[in-house]
Formats: sequence, structure tokens, C-alpha cells
Amino acid sequence: AAVRASTSSRTDAGRVTMRFAFAVAYPDGTVDTFTEEHPTGQFTVEDHLGAFRDTGLEVQHDPHGLIGRGLYIAVKQP
Repeated sequence: AAVRASTSSRTDAGRVTMRFAFAVAYPDGTVDTFTEEHPTGQFTVEDHLGAFRDTGLEVQHDPHGLIGRGLYIAVKQP
């Protein structure tokens, strides 16, 4: 059996740290525990579009995308 608990905290502009704690129980009765920390970013559509444009790409944003989560299509012109 396995269990996961998580928390998150905002660190600064657009940054969130997610912390996961796991416990894994084995048939012999032993239990392992461990943690993971995942720094992430939360950015707006405009932030993403700007980042693509800043690298010289032409970009379009489809808010629905392939699975309803949005899609960025960027092309570098010759």
C-alpha cells in the first residue's frame, strides 16, 4: 500500500513549491517513507506568449488545445 500527502507554498512572483510525502508499506511489514520537493512556476498566457516572442518565435495560443488545457504553437521564421 502507498500513501501520498502534499502541501504547496507560494515563494515569490509566480513561483510555487510543492512538497510531497510518501509512505510505502510492504507485505513483510516494513514501511519506507520519503519526501520530494518540486519548485514550479505559474505563469499567465501573456507571460508564455512573451517568452516565445522574446526568443524570436511567432506564436499563437489555442485556449482549448488538444485536451482542453491549451496549446501554444510557435514557429521560427527563416
